[in-house]
Amino acid sequence: MMLASPAARAEGDDAAPPVVSSYDAVGALVRDSAEIQSHYKVCPADIAKTARPLWKGVWASADWSEERCERDLDACHRDCMEWRNEKACFALGRVFEDAKPAVSPHLAQMLFAEACALGSRGGCTNRASGIRNGQYDGDPMGEAAPEALSSCYFRTFSISCGDGDAWGCTMLGQSYQIGEGVGRDAGAARRHYLQSCEINPDFAACDFAKSLMQDLDSKEQ
Repeated sequence: MMLASPAARAEGDDAAPPVVSSYDAVGALVRDSAEIQSHYKVCPADIAKTARPLWKGVWASADWSEERCERDLDACHRDCMEWRNEKACFALGRVFEDAKPAVSPHLAQMLFAEACALGSRGGCTNRASGIRNGQYDGDPMGEAAPEALSSCYFRTFSISCGDGDAWGCTMLGQSYQIGEGVGRDAGAARRHYLQSCEINPDFAACDFAKSLMQDLDSKEQ
């Protein structure tokens, strides 16, 4: 009989009462993890899926929504690190990203990097986007040369788009549109914008892709 992780065994998850936990306590565990810090310091393209256990091929990760993770930060963190659950790492990153009052943006980026290494396509996209758009003081990737960063973005978005991540495809299309890490190519940009909308036409990534296609159209007229 196949075993299940503690998260997978939980019954009545949606009705579970909130579990009081400390953002500071879980944040300290994230900061103190040598594994997470090693992934945080490099381009996500270079660590994508590198920490994914072989047994994940036969034992799928339990699902974790942001809402579920927020209710029990400790269990979410435990599933992320002990059970190598990329979905839990990603959800925990989103919880820290959206926390009110705000907590350090570095924690979310650390968790997205870990999620990426464990196989989360969204984790890879969010980490690369965080480096590209966040420009947080103290981000270790902020010290990289501009050319290396442009290459990092393009390589990462190529991986996440290839894995079916809608935001990854939109960001990859933008890389082609502005010539970031690759030569400008309006046709390739448009193809990836359309791919984003094929993945999920009702998602914000598609809405942004459509706005970028409108910009392409205006410049072609």
